[in-house]
Amino acid sequence: MKERLGYVSNSSSSSFIVISTDPVKQEYIDSTKTLLKTISWDYKDNIIMLPNKEGEMQFGWQHEEYHGIIDKLNFCAIQICYLKRDNDDRWEQYFEMLRDVVYSNFSVNIDIKWFEEDEYCTDYYIDHQSSAEEGQNIEMFADEGKLEDFICNPKSHIFNSNDNSY
Repeated sequence: MKERLGYVSNSSSSSFIVISTDPVKQEYIDSTKTLLKTISWDYKDNIIMLPNKEGEMQFGWQHEEYHGIIDKLNFCAIQICYLKRDNDDRWEQYFEMLRDVVYSNFSVNIDIKWFEEDEYCTDYYIDHQSSAEEGQNIEMFADEGKLEDFICNPKSHIFNSNDNSY
């Protein structure tokens, strides 16, 4: 299932998320749990710090689809960071929801490395008009079920592109 909500502008950035509601196989959950417990940027006491260099951290103009769990976790974390930096109270609710979904599905605790001191987010970012700052691509936070469909389903993904080339 593909769902698009909200305003779409004439920006050259054309990034969006796809949230699948197809059933997820247990072997995917098990293999992802193993991955999350063994690969991370700052792995310590079952805590994974996000954004994580093991996945994509810059969602800009590249022509890519990101299906990986670390990519999707990074995307969620960056959106939450934008909201926190903009003093949008939703960041706390979304962060708790993200922590709950990851723990309940993968038995892993996560935390976010906040980047509010870096106004331009040069190490990690989501391109303009595709970020929470502009009210875009936060549909996965509608409720825990939707977030679980986004994070835990290998068919859910982030699509990045632009209309400045091919």
